[in-house]
Amino acid sequence: MKNLVSIILILWVVSTRAQIPTVVNDPQANSSLVTRISQGAAQVKNGITQIKLLKDAKEIVSKVNTVLRDVNEIEEIYTIQTKILNNSTRSVKKIRDTKLFTTKELNNINKSYNLVLDNAIKSLDALDKLLTNNLFKMDDAERLKFIKELKRELQQSYVATQVLYTKYINMAEQRARKQIFAKTSNL
Repeated sequence: MKNLVSIILILWVVSTRAQIPTVVNDPQANSSLVTRISQGAAQVKNGITQIKLLKDAKEIVSKVNTVLRDVNEIEEIYTIQTKILNNSTRSVKKIRDTKLFTTKELNNINKSYNLVLDNAIKSLDALDKLLTNNLFKMDDAERLKFIKELKRELQQSYVATQVLYTKYINMAEQRARKQIFAKTSNL
């Protein structure tokens, strides 16, 4: 039993002695430790630099996202403007080709389309001033709201050209029917 107690005591002393840190007096070990600390410090410095670069990149990307969103909205505005111009030109030509309207009526039709086109052009002028002269001092949210409002106005102008066309084509169809009925009743 004394042997067992002695062995336990020896193991206990060895195990506690192994846990106590010892001071390293070895120059090579100290040099290695200093090298490791220097490498760790360099890695931390590089990590901090990379984090700063990532934060800067994130800020740039968010600004680019805002710009891209604005560019997409602006591109859609110009697409709508193109549709307005094409629709107006095509509609006026088809209405004239019916030969069912007087010169005075055609002038009124042209005035109606010109009014729609003038409103669309005014919207584009405001957009142009925003883009080229930075006329309006706006933050991203205000600028996007302004651009969306212009887009909405142009969409309404496009719908107006469609409504005008439908109105005048319906008038032309009614006149054509009257002419056909008038011809058939004269027979």
